[in-house]
Amino acid sequence: MPLTALATAVVTVPLTAALTWWWTRPPAPAASPSSDRTAPAAASAPLARVIPAPALGRSPAPWATGADRVAAADLDGDGVSEIALVGASLRVVRADGAAVGEFPAAGGIYVLEGIGASIFAGWGRTKAVPDGRASFTRYGFDGAKLTSEVVVEPKTERAQTVAATRAGSDLLLAWFRDKYTVTAQRASRSPAGWSLAPWTEARTAPTWLVADVDGDGADDLVYGRTYGDAPGSDGDAWLVRSDGSRVAIPTTRGVRAGCLADTDGDGRPEVVLADGWDRDYGHKARAELRVVTWREGAVASEVIDQPAGDNDVSRVIAADVDGDGRDEILAVTNTRLRVVERDGDGWVAWDAARGVADAAVVADGGRLAILVVSAEPVILAVGGQ
Repeated sequence: MPLTALATAVVTVPLTAALTWWWTRPPAPAASPSSDRTAPAAASAPLARVIPAPALGRSPAPWATGADRVAAADLDGDGVSEIALVGASLRVVRADGAAVGEFPAAGGIYVLEGIGASIFAGWGRTKAVPDGRASFTRYGFDGAKLTSEVVVEPKTERAQTVAATRAGSDLLLAWFRDKYTVTAQRASRSPAGWSLAPWTEARTAPTWLVADVDGDGADDLVYGRTYGDAPGSDGDAWLVRSDGSRVAIPTTRGVRAGCLADTDGDGRPEVVLADGWDRDYGHKARAELRVVTWREGAVASEVIDQPAGDNDVSRVIAADVDGDGRDEILAVTNTRLRVVERDGDGWVAWDAARGVADAAVVADGGRLAILVVSAEPVILAVGGQ
């Protein structure tokens, strides 16, 4: 079903049924005791913002159930996303669930990202796949055929990949080269194949982003760490400017995920970090989302949401899902999918789904919807489109 028909389906969902899907967020907690300049997001009425939608033709339950990770990209350039789902294997389906192709899992899944007209998977050794090896694989179309190609199979003491992100016309790929050290490398593709060049290294850093944060016209590097330099110390985040200087980004504890988001519609992305990680997960870890910008010659870091009761944010995605010219931030926590957006000079947030394993933004004919992977997969539409 094209998403022109989605709009009709969305507005006809009975409110009584929608109320059984959505539940109101508790009052926002107090601001983090740091140098943050704004208060965490206030609650927003969930029914007015996000409603279940029978988008993309049908319920995703038949084809998305059992997936642990999901990502989407328009692999064939027709304006409609293809969707990669990883469970026991990596399956690619079209937006209506029709199968495109399937590949054996090359290990335990750590990274799954849609970038341009490709999907990149980072594999490694996990408890479920103890013999897995570290590798990055690209999935895309060669003519009408879905293909896969190995980008790199690093030889490493710790077989764990951590990040794949856009870096201009190239990629930044990161993996553990030993027990604690993460190496980030620039990956470039030419007709001759892939080439990699060392970029930098950081201890226990799962989060890597590339953007012109300071506005000087050259890309900077942002990385976030789950632990600091001393064993067991709190994690942190750093901005490495294009001139090589490093600037500390204020954080509360460890940083586990991040993304780039143009939340104010000015055409320049801000950095969004998932903060609050701690190895004492059940007691000290408290999920936070913060936005990092450059103001008056210095880095500014603001808490924008503290979802009550959550310990962790494993994935952060940005997209203008409601079509207002400003990106919403989608955060997959240990209990739910959280949506956060600007509201004047502040922020509002709401809960979109519970028990979420992963989420992806799916395009269909110029409109966007959110595919939620969970025990009962669902596709969501955000009000305003």
